[in-house]
Amino acid sequence: MAGWSLSGVVLAGVVIGSLGALNDVTVTQASSVWELHAVNPALRAVDLYRSGMRIGRDHIASTVYTLVFAYAGASLPLLILFTLADRRVGDILTSEVVAEEIVRTLVGSIGLVASVPLTTALASAVVTRGVQHTKRARPRLPSPRAAGERLALRLQRRARRRQDEWRPSRGEREFWDESEP
Repeated sequence: MAGWSLSGVVLAGVVIGSLGALNDVTVTQASSVWELHAVNPALRAVDLYRSGMRIGRDHIASTVYTLVFAYAGASLPLLILFTLADRRVGDILTSEVVAEEIVRTLVGSIGLVASVPLTTALASAVVTRGVQHTKRARPRLPSPRAAGERLALRLQRRARRRQDEWRPSRGEREFWDESEP
């Protein structure tokens, strides 16, 4: 293997191992931004970015956990072998194999954490490209008195409907019929 760098091969393995998770995160993140835009086309790119990043935090957390569990699961047989060989925990944690798995997890996590803001920004810019935004008028909120009056009217109507709709069940009718003089 003349001309091959061992560190380059390890780095390539880390990158390839993280590409599947990276693909999943970026596709779902871009899809989230498009769906947010479909729900409210009046949102500006900045608003879409903020909303998308709130969703992206969950994407990052779940994917980083997935990577940690995947790499831990892949290295579990090696840890069992180290335990059977009566090696100390310090020796195991500083061994090349375990250190490599820790580096893989960290590198994959850093790539994922960096990909979400970038993907969200690009998707927000693309989805709002060419959309004309006008200044949004603030919605007029009703006065507390008007809101209270509307609520009281709704409650009165609901009570009247319940009175009109109430019919005693067969057992209740028999009870009421027997109790009347």
